[in-house]
Amino acid sequence: MTEVFLGTIVLEPNRWFGVTHERWGTTAVSAWLDAIAAAGFDGIELWESHFRDADPEERQAILDHPLPSPSTTPTSLSTTRSTPTATLRPS
Repeated sequence: MTEVFLGTIVLEPNRWFGVTHERWGTTAVSAWLDAIAAAGFDGIELWESHFRDADPEERQAILDHPLPSPSTTPTSLSTTRSTPTATLRPS
């Protein structure tokens, strides 16, 4: 069965420096997780900046959501891109 993941970078207006002159996350991914799950995605590919640049409450909201399960460890890690990303899937 094919699994479909949403890369959170597609939600980010600053992915090509569109909002700031630096590449950092401006979108609260946790606000989108219910809609991503409802749309039928199997998981997310979390852009590093969406977690690294988030405040502690946002990080915890991402980890607590059932889509990327808190008990889930990254199933793949890409370091070939300029910004590493981790793929998470529900357990």
